[in-house]
Amino acid sequence: DYAAAKAGVLSGRVAVSCLDDARAAELLATAPASVRVGFRLGDPVAGELGVRDGMLIDRAFAGDLPLALASSIPVPGPVGVLNALAAAALARSIGVSAGAIATALASFRVGRHRAELVAVVDGVSYIDDSKATNPHAAEASLLAYPRVVWIAGGLLKGASVDDTVQRVASRLVGAVLIGHDRAMVADALSRH
Repeated sequence: DYAAAKAGVLSGRVAVSCLDDARAAELLATAPASVRVGFRLGDPVAGELGVRDGMLIDRAFAGDLPLALASSIPVPGPVGVLNALAAAALARSIGVSAGAIATALASFRVGRHRAELVAVVDGVSYIDDSKATNPHAAEASLLAYPRVVWIAGGLLKGASVDDTVQRVASRLVGAVLIGHDRAMVADALSRH
């Protein structure tokens, strides 16, 4: 039901989706939109946007057009690059130039509580990503950093954190557990 609801955004004139996610790629392939564009973290093939040698590349609306340096995206990690590719795909679908995309991406600032850099103290960055209210969103945020102390808990609404904890375990150097479902997170941490 959740996937079906999310797939509703693919029913307009233009549908864009991440090809690195098998379910999202499947939804894109069957989307009713007249223009369907996939994007990926790797080298794009014709009809896609992707990343090659640290550069966002458009092969959907151009032959091989460089759009922006991935390092210029102010949102760290793969999630920042994927979001930039999604925005670039939509912008390119209506003819926005590569230069305008590069400027927009470099000047973008995250909203409050969305991977927001709160402070840097003694070389330690403090990030507020409290809008990451499900395991998938939390995982995307955690994978942006090589070492993390995770403040986790809240209300999981029945979602499991096991897969997320397994995938981010090597990055976790500590955890602070809060909220109603903190015991569920503690159990997952102790298992993985």
